[in-house]
Amino acid sequence: MNPEVDTLRQLVLDADPRLVEIVKWNSPSFTLDGEDVLTISARPDRPLLLILHRGTALKEHKSAAPASDELLTWHSDIRASLRADADPAAITAAIRSWLST
Repeated sequence: MNPEVDTLRQLVLDADPRLVEIVKWNSPSFTLDGEDVLTISARPDRPLLLILHRGTALKEHKSAAPASDELLTWHSDIRASLRADADPAAITAAIRSWLST
């Protein structure tokens, strides 16, 4: 496996021991209590990203996306992306914050 992907996977798993790793959408994904909440996007033509989402059960409202910041790029009210080259402590904090909402 790609070392950068493996590092990101480990950051995710270390952020919350309740997360369960699965493969979904041809990518490492993580569930919490059976709900899809995180997916690693490791496309060779794009930067490595961690997608924070609420799975497919909720309707997405792109026009309601919060303002993006240095860490998170918001795509809708229930989906954001985080570049894997961010500070590991910031990644962990973002994951924990996402899981607490």
